[in-house]
Order: sequence, then C-alpha cells, then structure tokens
Amino acid sequence: MNSIHFGPVEITPVINAQSELHSIGAVRCHQTPLRNEQIRFLPWFDTFAGDVFGKYRFCNLQQTGDEVTLHLKALSSNDYPFREKRDTSGDLCFRDVCWDAPAKEVDFRIQFRPASDTVDGHTFEGFKYWFEGDSPEVKCHRIVDRQTWEIGGAIDGNTQVLRSWLTPARCPMSKGEAYSTAGFEHVIGCMPGNLWARWTLLPSFDLQRGREGRGVLLNYFDEVSLIRTVVEKNVGDDHLRFWDLHLFEETHSFRTNPKTILHCPDTLDNVDLMNLWTRVHDRERDKARRQFGIEKDGPPQISLCKNVWVQIKFDESYRDVIDLAAELNADNVMIDPIWESGQTQIDEIERLQLKDKEVGGVLAKLTLSSQCEVIDLEVDKLRGGEEGLKKVCDEARAKGINILSWIAAHLSPRSAWNHGHTNKGQGHGTFGVFAAKESGSHPDTGYASACWALNLNAPVTDYLIARIKEISAKTGLKGFLWDSFSNLGWWQLDYSKGDKKPQFAQMARIYAELANEGLYLMPEAITTFSSHSCLGMYGLDAYQGEDLGYSYDSCVHPPVKEGTHEYIDNDILRGKLPVTYLFECVAHKRVPNMACWQVPAQERDPQALARMRDVFSVYKKIRDVMDVRTVLKNGEGVRWSSRDGGLHHLFAFREQMAPANAEDIISGEKIPAGGKLPAHRVYRLS
Repeated sequence: MNSIHFGPVEITPVINAQSELHSIGAVRCHQTPLRNEQIRFLPWFDTFAGDVFGKYRFCNLQQTGDEVTLHLKALSSNDYPFREKRDTSGDLCFRDVCWDAPAKEVDFRIQFRPASDTVDGHTFEGFKYWFEGDSPEVKCHRIVDRQTWEIGGAIDGNTQVLRSWLTPARCPMSKGEAYSTAGFEHVIGCMPGNLWARWTLLPSFDLQRGREGRGVLLNYFDEVSLIRTVVEKNVGDDHLRFWDLHLFEETHSFRTNPKTILHCPDTLDNVDLMNLWTRVHDRERDKARRQFGIEKDGPPQISLCKNVWVQIKFDESYRDVIDLAAELNADNVMIDPIWESGQTQIDEIERLQLKDKEVGGVLAKLTLSSQCEVIDLEVDKLRGGEEGLKKVCDEARAKGINILSWIAAHLSPRSAWNHGHTNKGQGHGTFGVFAAKESGSHPDTGYASACWALNLNAPVTDYLIARIKEISAKTGLKGFLWDSFSNLGWWQLDYSKGDKKPQFAQMARIYAELANEGLYLMPEAITTFSSHSCLGMYGLDAYQGEDLGYSYDSCVHPPVKEGTHEYIDNDILRGKLPVTYLFECVAHKRVPNMACWQVPAQERDPQALARMRDVFSVYKKIRDVMDVRTVLKNGEGVRWSSRDGGLHHLFAFREQMAPANAEDIISGEKIPAGGKLPAHRVYRLS
C-alpha cells in the first residue's frame, strides 16, 4: 500500500497477502529510520470475557489534508482459553464460548497527524498517533500498544534516556546486553513486577540519542492517563520493546491517549542531552500540574527522617533529630506514622501484659504487622494522641522546623474497615472501601496480609482527604511521605463496581487538594507532577558520576555506604566524606532526605556540620528562583535562572572564570567578570 507522508516523515504500513495489517511498519524522518522495521508495530486488545483481538483486516486508508486514518476491522480469536475475569479466589476461569465460535469484529482506526516541536533550541518533526475502536457488541477497557523505537533502525550503539527506579537514567544500548526499566523486579525479584505506571514510576516521555550523529528521538503523550509500561530488550536483540498498556473505563467506544513521535537531527553530547531532558521534564511536570489543578507544590525541602518504629512517644522520641535539623538549618523532620496501626496492637498487648500471652495462649501466637498497616485514621493514643503530636509540632516550630509524618491510600484488612459491604458508608461495589482485582472479591495489593489499596472511586476518598486535613490543622503537621504511591493507589481499577474505571485521577485529586492546602507531600514514587519524590535506592545508586543530574527535582535519599545499611550522609557529618556530594545534589535540586541524626553528637565533625549548614542555607535563600536548570560543560557546575530570566545563580563545581560580575551568596564577596571563582560555592550573577 502507499506510504503515509507528513513533511519529512514517511510511515509505510505492511499489508499481507490476506489483506491484514501485518505492521504499522517502517517509520522514517528525513530518510533516517526511527525503528527496526523487522519487528512488528501492532496493537493488541481483549475483553473482560476473554475475546482477544490481534488481527486487523485492512479496509482503506483515508487522507484529508494532513489527517490520515487507517480503517481496519479488528477480528477476535477464540483460541485463547481463558478470560480476564477470575473467580473469587483469584483463580483462572475458562471462557464460556466454543473455540470454533465465529469471530467478533470491532471497527478499528489508527489515526495519524503531523507534529512538530521546539525544545531547548532543538527543532523536532514527526507525527502523533492513537487508536480508536467501536462496537455495539464488544466492550473494552484496555489495549496494548506494542512498538519498538531505534534511531537508525537498530538499537546497538544508541543511548536510551529514561529515568526509572534502579535502572540508570542514561543507558548506552548494546546488542550484547539486556535492558529493562523494571529494575526492582530484575534486581530484587519481587513486586511490583514490570507493569509500571507512567507518571508515577516511569516518566511520561521517552528520549533516545542515535549513534553516529543520527539525532534524537523524543516521544510523549497528550495528557496524563493510566498507562502501564515496560521498556526492555534481551541479550542479542537489536530492537527496544515499548509495551504501553492503556487502561480506561470499560466502553463500547474507546480512544487511546495520543502518543507523539518526534525526531531532531542535531548532534548532542551528554551535557546537551541532560539539558534537553531537563526541559522536557519541566514541561511535562507543569503540564500534569495544570491538568489536576496543583497550584502549590514548590521546590524540594530539606528533611531529616527518623523512624523509631517501637515504643514511640510523640513528645519525647524526636528531640535529638529536631535539634540537629535546627543546627543544619533544615526545613523538616519526618517522624513515624501517627495512625492507629498493627504496631499499636503490638504495643497494646505488651502494655496490658495479658495473662494469656504470658502462658503461651492464642495472643502469644498472633502475628501482627507494623505501623504501615493502618487500622484507622485516628492518631495513636499510645504514642501520645493528638495532644502529644501537637506538642512535638509546636516544639519543633519554635526551633524553625516543621514536622512531617506518613500517609497512604491503603488500610489494614484486619480492621473494622473490612467488615460489611459499605464500610462506614465509605465503600461501594462488591468490595467495600478496598480495591479489588478481576473477581471483584479479592484484594489488589502486593501485601495481602497487611495493606490493601483503597478503592478511590468510592466515597472513602473524601473521607481520607477530610481526615488528613483535619488532623493536620489540629496538630500543626505540615506534610507527609506518601507510601507506595504508584502500586497502592495510582494504578488500581474499579473491578468492585464492575466498570473497570481507573482511579489515577482521584489519586491526583488527593495530591492536589492536600498540596493546595499547603501540605508538603513526598510520594514514594517517581511522580511527574511532584518535585518531592523520594523513592529509595535500596542499596543501589542509579545516579552516579555525571548522571547525578538525572536525580533532579527530587528528594531521593543518598546512597548507602558499601557493606552497611547507613546512608553516606552519616559519614559526611562525621567528616569522613566531603560535603561536596551534598553540594552537587542540591545544585541539581535533588535535596536528599537524610538520616544523619544517627551519628552521635560526639562523632559529628564541627566543620562538616558548618559546611552542610552553609549549603542548605544558600539553597533556602535562592530555591524559589531556581526555575530553569542548565548543566554546564566540562563539569563546571550548574547555572540556574528564574522563570522570568531576571535572576541567575551559579553552583560552581570547579574553579573557573566568572562569566559575569558575581557575588558569593554566603560571604558576600564580589568577583568581577573574568575573575576567578573558587569551586563549591554559589554565586549570584549580574
């Protein structure tokens, strides 16, 4: 069939001898191949009842001006024996149709439109595409976009830039090496598998640099939606697989979130690439904030975190860390979860010293969980209740420190919330306040014995927002670490009510309402619309060397010291490691959550403490005008501009010539243009 042309873009769909679409086919821009055309580029979708659609009969190609529509008939196959719907135990079920039953048909369209963009002075050209389907007989709630993208037609020698969890953000691609964005699954071998959600564990965009000056490929979506993705290749592959699973409320008529594919022929070195990535990151962050009405989020703040876990008293357990935070001129201290929890049960049993427990009765055999297993959204009275919590907040505020705690969109199944169908009037569907999997009767969680995700399409969302606001107002709490933001909240579907409606928008609504209330939120995730993501590295460091800058706009904690469970900020405070690491983190607006309160007072190096305080004090002075980051060549540092371009600051990583008249933020020393700027200081440029 004829190719599709948009200016310099050529797309060549492949129709086989049976008049079926074999692949969307080759994609070129300015004659440069953008993908390996030997690998099919073709969607796949199914129904809850088990109809599987992977074949597409070609009807016609319609072009009106710049708008191109590929009309197809999607044909079901009855050879697959199972349906998505499970029984109440979560077990597989056979389909209720014969394998020789007639195929079902869906009117299916692939829409193409021209697209162009200019980012950081680089001009991109390309196209956007999406899938549409209609059928009075078939209802659908998910579709997989199966693509590969490789500048030059092969992945070997290219560089993929995609900030993930434990996978380095900038990865040279080799035919002889495997790659996966599912770092946690491959490194540690446990949940959350490899179906990670864009906008909360994976970014909303993909960036790839071609080998031998073949330019840059940039892909992004029109808006935030629920898309669960993995980007992978196996050893020996010369292609890079992109699986984008679009999920939406079940419907007879669907349309996926358009994806834009753009190419720029410019040659970019590693610094140019990071600056381009920064511009796209910022734009995607701001776009998502506008979509959800997030008006108050602000730059990352300086936080020390102390989790005691057991025998906690709100007004006694955190004085040491509050005092250190005040010495360092930090913003916050994060304390343990404040809610009634599994740990409350453990403490209560210990407090009562029940005879049954002493003689080895049933209570002695009861296995409980931890403070992450929330029983109810009431402040734990054994830890001091609302009065004790208010006391620690007041004492900290008197020293210039705010108190943060912990929230989650999950509750314990071993609580009153799991009794009855309405759960205090806050639930709906077949599973009350909890999010269910495909049966509608078993939980959607990775912690089946302790933490069940809430169904945020139910009224419980309003209750959650109201309780967090109320407790914060009463006690003076100023924010929260948000546990398991992506896997226990963002990506659940409403199988309980039966419409499979995603709840990501409700999760974003909670974030927006709390942030706009003035609360500081740190999602345990990599969240596009937050500058405070704090997902841990679990002993690894995905941001080493010149790639430290990819931890930008976050609160990811420092790496651990090799062979220990201590973060390296402990040895920085001891004076055993230079403060340079923290300086360079802050320069990239990564303000790591720290645990250096663990260092006994007598082991703290006074010079290191003073230098850390200087770094944090400078950052606090200028962070509200650190809007536009530019990483400098040759390792010279990072330059920041205010959004209006009126203010400029330089974090100098090495000695260099002043590019303009400069003033040292700490000392006030003025250095004329052309003068020498000592390293590891921050300068205001004029």
